[in-house]
Amino acid sequence: MSNLADMLVYADINQLHKMAQLYQCECNSNSKHELIQAIMTTIHSKDTLEKQIESMSLAELRFVNSLLFEINRSYSLEDLLAKAQQSNKVVPITAETDKVKSQQQPRELISKLRHRGFLFNGHREQTKYLFHVPRDMQHSYQAMLKKKFAQQLTYTADPALYRDEQRLLQADITITLQFIKEQDVMLIADGSMYKRYLTALLEQLHIEEQLPTKVAWRFGYGRHFTHYPDRFSLLYDYCIAQKYIAEQVTGNLTLLAPGELRLLEDKEVQAASKWKAESMRLYVHWMKVYKKAIPNMPSLVTWIVQLADQWVTLDSLEAVLLPYLNDFYYEQSTDVFRKRIVKPMIHLGLLRYGEIEEAGTVIKTTSLCKTIVH
Repeated sequence: MSNLADMLVYADINQLHKMAQLYQCECNSNSKHELIQAIMTTIHSKDTLEKQIESMSLAELRFVNSLLFEINRSYSLEDLLAKAQQSNKVVPITAETDKVKSQQQPRELISKLRHRGFLFNGHREQTKYLFHVPRDMQHSYQAMLKKKFAQQLTYTADPALYRDEQRLLQADITITLQFIKEQDVMLIADGSMYKRYLTALLEQLHIEEQLPTKVAWRFGYGRHFTHYPDRFSLLYDYCIAQKYIAEQVTGNLTLLAPGELRLLEDKEVQAASKWKAESMRLYVHWMKVYKKAIPNMPSLVTWIVQLADQWVTLDSLEAVLLPYLNDFYYEQSTDVFRKRIVKPMIHLGLLRYGEIEEAGTVIKTTSLCKTIVH
């Protein structure tokens, strides 16, 4: 990934003219060198970038956000069209404004970012049909948007009491594996546990959860999300993915050799290095499973990490980030934000949460969060 200066050198003269016109550069338009110098001087001005961000439509901001935290990426036109189309979805903004439509043609969005100097074609034969984001522009937009978002947040003093679930998910993995080892856990036809086994296991775990109601629409967040409560569904899927357990065709749930080893290493898992390594695997698994339903989840998680380094109200954080989030079929974007992003981050030990009487729910990142997400 190169910086803006490098990409301007190889940019098409027509793109330079469009950029100079957008940024109102005063220079000799027939001189590529002068065009580049004028664009560089103007575009790296703090006031210029702030004005650019303020002038962007919601669809443009959502499109920029989808590219903001990706590293060393080259994008085909098809990649960008898909991201641009995703950025056009109808999203809720506030309680007063029920739905706001921000429809712009995907190719128009791509063209606008090229004129702003945020996207460039590659200059080599093998990359000329690919698009790239200048590294310094990426960082500048991150800084400007962070400042814009932070100004809208409500930061608070420390709550009198707060909850921190670090290590609890790992402890419950151990409990689950031990339960499966000791019990002859039977599965029903859809592959989920009989209710008596599931209820008995849930009662042993550190975080209490209720079984999903049969009338609830539940899909999109894992193999047995339909049958299991949210946190346990994530834990169970992780154990399957790690080959700790297996659903046998005979209708039994059995502990496999890696699961046996995980039980034997339980004391080591509690040590700092092993514990953090498993935390990383859990985080990656959560991201992999949930990203199918929430394509821009990585950028939203990164924003939470950057903006919640102090105690901040959940309501104000939600108001800032909700425009960048879509509904998912049966779930409103508010539920997606709170239940599918913030709540799992708490369970993974990435966020602490507490209550302040006048402010409501407040959250703050943990040191583990910064280590893992960064």
